[in-house]
Amino acid sequence: MPNEVSCERRSVTIKMEHNLADQLNCMEATHKLELQCMVQRHEESRRALELARADTCKLRKELAGIREQVSRVRRLFEQEGAAQNVALQQIKASRRRTTGLLAVLNGALGGRAAVPVKKEVPEQTGTRFQLVTDAEEEKTVDTKDLLDQTSRSKRETFIRAGHPKRAVRVLYEFLAVFAIEADAKLWH
Repeated sequence: MPNEVSCERRSVTIKMEHNLADQLNCMEATHKLELQCMVQRHEESRRALELARADTCKLRKELAGIREQVSRVRRLFEQEGAAQNVALQQIKASRRRTTGLLAVLNGALGGRAAVPVKKEVPEQTGTRFQLVTDAEEEKTVDTKDLLDQTSRSKRETFIRAGHPKRAVRVLYEFLAVFAIEADAKLWH
């Protein structure tokens, strides 16, 4: 009997040892799988981080290029604005000059100047602009003295001209002669 009990105990112990060994093997395999998964996830994270760093570097380069383009466009706009300001000043000066010539022409044809004329009046301190009305202009400048015999005859021809095309042609000729004379005497 005692031998049977001891054999039984031995067999139970062996079974328990086998079960424990199986459990240990199973736990070890599970830990190995978990460790492999962790290593794989770490590797994937590292690769994703490298890709993100490369993308960030690429985006920084693109952003620097965009900033450079924006600064170039801003400089072009500033240059264009300066050129437009210069052109606007030239247009204003030309308009002032044309308005003066038209006012003198209107006075020479016997009418009154519709637009006040700005003339440059030189002084010792520099140049200032003075608004000249028709009455003051008649006092200061006798327009009949500005016209020579040729321009007077063209003016009379223009007044007598009946056909519109002829009148326009004569007016252009008159303006050309008158502009040269007026430019020489009034604006310089």
